Amino acid sequence: MDQYYSSYYNQNGAPAPGQGFEQKAKKSDPFGLFFLKRCWIVLLAALVFAGCGFLVARFIVPAGYLSSFTILVSSESNRSDDQLAPISGNNENKQLIKTFAVILERSDKINGLLENGAKMEVSVLEDTELIQIKVIADSPHDAYSCATQIQKYSVDLFGYYYNYGRAFCIDSPKFTTNRYRPFVLPSVLISAGAGALLGFIAVSVWYALKKSKK
Repeated sequence: MDQYYSSYYNQNGAPAPGQGFEQKAKKSDPFGLFFLKRCWIVLLAALVFAGCGFLVARFIVPAGYLSSFTILVSSESNRSDDQLAPISGNNENKQLIKTFAVILERSDKINGLLENGAKMEVSVLEDTELIQIKVIADSPHDAYSCATQIQKYSVDLFGYYYNYGRAFCIDSPKFTTNRYRPFVLPSVLISAGAGALLGFIAVSVWYALKKSKK
């Protein structure tokens, strides 16, 4: 009787007793639930890649030495050295600061002062009248020496191009033996993101392969 009952249902396309429950148990999880159960793969990949990125940026990528100084640029010729103020809403004054920053960055004379592979970074500090100049070199002596020479020439360069306003240094380059490593944090974040993406792709492929076998 049981054999007939089972055979009857199978021949008519209906599940035999207990078969329906087995099919429900084998039904694949939706991707969201499947991913949540295996999100540790993404986290592990992100941690591994972040660690690798830190090691590369910290111990493999060559670190330089930094020496920097800051210039205040004002369109007011009577501004004294101790009068610091936020940049005004005058577009002409803003344009003066940005233009002088470009001149500093592209000046052949200033670039000629960079010795032994030293590099220079020029940036305008947001919402101020300040231009920061960083010199990065392979030795602290080269960084300090180049920054000192550039500081002396940069103020004269302003007077050469402009017959109004004033530029003066508000600090001096510092000699430091601390290594400059600006790429450690970006390297860690980018590597962690790459690892998380790779982990997500791996879980997605796993889910697709498992679903295709059903």
